[in-house]
Amino acid sequence: MLMPGFDRFPSLAGVITVPSDKSITHRAILFGSLAEGESFVQAHSIGRDNLASVRVMQQLGVEIYGYFSGSARQMAEEEKLTDIEDSSSSPLALNSDGDCLLVIRGRGLQGLKAASDILDCGNSGTTSRLLCGILAGCLFSTTITGDRSLVKRPFARVSQPLALMGAKFSADYLPITVTGAELRGLVWKSEKASAQVKSAILLAGLFTDQGVTVCEPGLSRDHSERMLQAMGCPIVEETTEDGQHTVILPEATVPRRLNPLQITVPGDFSSACFFLAAASIVPNSRLCIENVGLNLSRTGFLDVSRRMGADIQLLERRIVGGEEVGDLLVKSNVLAGVEVSHEDVIFSIDEIPVLALQAAFSQGITVIRGAQELRVKESDRLAMMAGMLRLAGIEVEEFVDGMNVTGNRSLLGSGVALPTGEWLESHDHRIIMCGALLNFFLTGRVECYLPEVVETSFPGFYDLLTSLVAE
Repeated sequence: MLMPGFDRFPSLAGVITVPSDKSITHRAILFGSLAEGESFVQAHSIGRDNLASVRVMQQLGVEIYGYFSGSARQMAEEEKLTDIEDSSSSPLALNSDGDCLLVIRGRGLQGLKAASDILDCGNSGTTSRLLCGILAGCLFSTTITGDRSLVKRPFARVSQPLALMGAKFSADYLPITVTGAELRGLVWKSEKASAQVKSAILLAGLFTDQGVTVCEPGLSRDHSERMLQAMGCPIVEETTEDGQHTVILPEATVPRRLNPLQITVPGDFSSACFFLAAASIVPNSRLCIENVGLNLSRTGFLDVSRRMGADIQLLERRIVGGEEVGDLLVKSNVLAGVEVSHEDVIFSIDEIPVLALQAAFSQGITVIRGAQELRVKESDRLAMMAGMLRLAGIEVEEFVDGMNVTGNRSLLGSGVALPTGEWLESHDHRIIMCGALLNFFLTGRVECYLPEVVETSFPGFYDLLTSLVAE
């Protein structure tokens, strides 16, 4: 039962757009920098992680002009990017859904220049790991580093296959000096499905006429394959009956080249999940999230949430730039605990913290397994979520690869604020957003925890949440 006075708890209602897909935007910036000609990337509210990709490619000699408006411009200036322009001065108008246009003058596969300083990737694991693949094929040495979180994350699983191709790496943790080489081909069998490892190997493969093959135990995010194909690069994919997935960049008989891109990046499904979860949990909520990327390698959260009883409908499904896109309509419902398997985790790795949050307000026990990868993200996300939920009075049993969460819907609207703790000290953007939502579920109030950290992936998160609270 709900606590007394819960009928006055604010519901969530409205129509919103979330920031553009972070994974696709990273790849558009990095791949566009390697193309021959000008690429145009239109995006909505990109965060600091994507701006890190812009910054490091500029340091490597790529001209990238950013036509920004509103808060996006302020953030770009704070990141000390060069070639930042007002949207009003742009010869190409921004569309009504976006506040950023990136014009990337690609230098081709042989055109990058040695940077005069260390490349700082900030908090972005995608930038740093994919950059390793690019630098592996450049005939100079470059040092890359990151923030206090990124320097703790392991890089051996990326550097090991790239070293077999001929590149040299000074360490397994940042800062790392990468010394590029004339690369050779590779057949690599990954123990875990990882889009970052796969993408780094494919990027390195662009710099050799020998072929590269990546075999994974299952399909990981396939944004790189889709984008490379759209840029004229032949990619062959094979899936066996037992689920093994293989991606092949064939041998080249002529020098490889990438055609420039023109892309409008869809909304980030990972960002949308915070609001899908919120509207699923808070009674009397009805929310539409427009223009969300629905790539099947990313939407495991959708499948698990529906098994929990979430009322989520897909509307206006369409293809934009080779990616499936649609609108998501979510209505509140009473959720029930489910089992989240390793197969579920592969397609929802970044959303497991949000699923744990949903589980906290569901009926029964939710079992999450096969998620040990979360222990080496921006923080130990399994430990952070378990500790956070316990602070709120939720029963959690933690395991090496997951957790059991016993839901307690009676805590919804209890009025008792979430205590701060290690979850806040983690400076992990996804954990902090989960904390903000958990506190909202408990109190009905929006508390802005470390907004500058949240801007890593979701600029405007708190403003958007506040705007949705129905009076």
